Amino acid sequence: MTVVRHGGAAVGTLLAGAVMALAGCGPVQPAAPSTAAPATAVVTTPAGPGPEKTQAPASGAVRTLWQGAPWGDFAFAGRLLLGVHWQANGDEVEAIGAATGAPAWTAAMPASLPDILGLVPAGNVVIVEAGHEVGRAPAMVYPVVSEYVALDLATGARLWAVPVAGDYQSPQIAVSGTFVLTGDPAETVTARVAATGAVAWRDPRPADCPPWNMAGPLTGSGLGLAADGALAAVSFNCGSRVVVQRLDPATGKALWTWRSPSVGADASQSLAVTAAAGDGDLLLLTGEVGSPPAGQEFASRLPRPYAWPVALGPDDEESTVLALDAATGQPRWTELGGQLETFALTAGAVCEVVNVGLECRDDSTGAHTMPVLLTGRNEGDSPPYVDDGYAGVSGGLAAVVMASPSGGVLLRVVRVRGGATVAQVHLAIGTKGGRGTNIEVFAVAAGPLGSDAILVLVRRVDLPGYPVLALEVPIPAAAR
Repeated sequence: MTVVRHGGAAVGTLLAGAVMALAGCGPVQPAAPSTAAPATAVVTTPAGPGPEKTQAPASGAVRTLWQGAPWGDFAFAGRLLLGVHWQANGDEVEAIGAATGAPAWTAAMPASLPDILGLVPAGNVVIVEAGHEVGRAPAMVYPVVSEYVALDLATGARLWAVPVAGDYQSPQIAVSGTFVLTGDPAETVTARVAATGAVAWRDPRPADCPPWNMAGPLTGSGLGLAADGALAAVSFNCGSRVVVQRLDPATGKALWTWRSPSVGADASQSLAVTAAAGDGDLLLLTGEVGSPPAGQEFASRLPRPYAWPVALGPDDEESTVLALDAATGQPRWTELGGQLETFALTAGAVCEVVNVGLECRDDSTGAHTMPVLLTGRNEGDSPPYVDDGYAGVSGGLAAVVMASPSGGVLLRVVRVRGGATVAQVHLAIGTKGGRGTNIEVFAVAAGPLGSDAILVLVRRVDLPGYPVLALEVPIPAAAR
């Protein structure tokens, strides 16, 4: 599964902790998870949302595993859950057992790298996107990634580090097998061996592609990177066109090249490849295509154009999703109009999540794989906060939190193919529910938990420190 955000990653602070800062980068013993009593999950009938008849939890029911990890930027890596502990005196990487919440290790960055903007698992390594603030008040001050720091996933020990140029908040990075692919301001792609940092190859930007004139700290350069196993791809913004290449991750050789239709001499594309799914032979491009009506003209020249469902928010007539066949480089379908989505690729579907709900489209055809799912929130309601997501998507399942008429919240887990409800749980936490109400509790992530369950993380903004509640959701045999 691939998860990607639409646009640059947001960066902020969840809380100011009282954890000791370390001068170097290395493992230390972390604080224990929260001792606050987690809420009891009460299982309800697997019907659609509405008044529930509760019953006692039984064998195979959703159950609470642990509560704690008051961090952000979660990443699942094997049996570990990684997160960023944001602190005023220097951020830290935390690693805990995903199923138990038991501390594994903590790694602090050097004093010169007080900000952590992302975590990228790469096999037995995790790449930390570390950096510092640039700018000076009263002008804009913002953090940027200035170094990739590779940590041993088992111990948190530092293995290697390389500088990052460009003052970007979201520099391009992807993992393909044993290789870490990165881009630089000149839009050269570099492949390094994940375990050692040794350079395997470098490929420059195509000579016939003029530089993109919209680069900035939030947008990065005109380069896009995405990978999933042996599937790796790069994109370049070339004025009125975007150029996409599938790469051999071992050599950097382009296996094919696709050039998008032009949207006119005065219109620029900011489309970039942002996600890949090897099992569906899919490459996903997201971004914008000029100003209206350039987006509609672009979509009309490609197969299977779809419109953003307005039930999920207003259509901006600019934001574009484009699916390419990874085997041939040919377009499969497009969608026009969505804003600020989080994308998750799972079970042969592209799921697009916003605050008010989600939709999932088939990798090959772009047709909906399930009815549009609404959470009962209004556009602009908060939380979520900082870089939290709006749902947990994993293993062909999507978990969302809804208001419960009986108070608390309702956690609903559905299959992304068909939309059938796999589990529905009433959580007696958060504020009183109701449409348009800030529920203060929301699903932020999900990950595998063996072959017959997923782990869903629910952010508890109703508690000090904003911990997450970890829930085990069994997958019925018929849904596997």
